[in-house]
Amino acid sequence: MRKLINVGYGNCINSFEVVAIINAESVPAKRAIKDAKESKTLIDATEGNKTCAALIMKSGHVVISSNKAETLKSRINE
Repeated sequence: MRKLINVGYGNCINSFEVVAIINAESVPAKRAIKDAKESKTLIDATEGNKTCAALIMKSGHVVISSNKAETLKSRINE
């Protein structure tokens, strides 16, 4: 079963593949984003806007979003 959630600007992800949603300003998030860029596993869903949240996926990919972590959490819990 899958449930698609909007992570911003019409971009959707499967909510059942999300391991964690973290604030992009935290040091672990910045490290995860940097590592994902280097390993080519970063998915940018910000459309060029400020990154507010990072989603860690089961596959090891990191999705960055311009939506706040609280907003994404509420969308998953709907």
